[in-house]
Amino acid sequence: MAALLAGVGAGVYPDLGTAVKSAVCVERRFDPGPDSAAAYEERYRLYKQMYPTLIALQRQI
Repeated sequence: MAALLAGVGAGVYPDLGTAVKSAVCVERRFDPGPDSAAAYEERYRLYKQMYPTLIALQRQI
């Protein structure tokens, strides 16, 4: 990310969107099935509950 921002700052790219498009190539996309999606949603819900504690602990390190 820092290199892309530097490229924008140096005028290599006109904006960050263009820089990202030049650096990222998506060849395939994998979407979870319905069962997996439900499990991911549940874990994401738990993560959102834990995040405030995790970020507070991370700042102490």
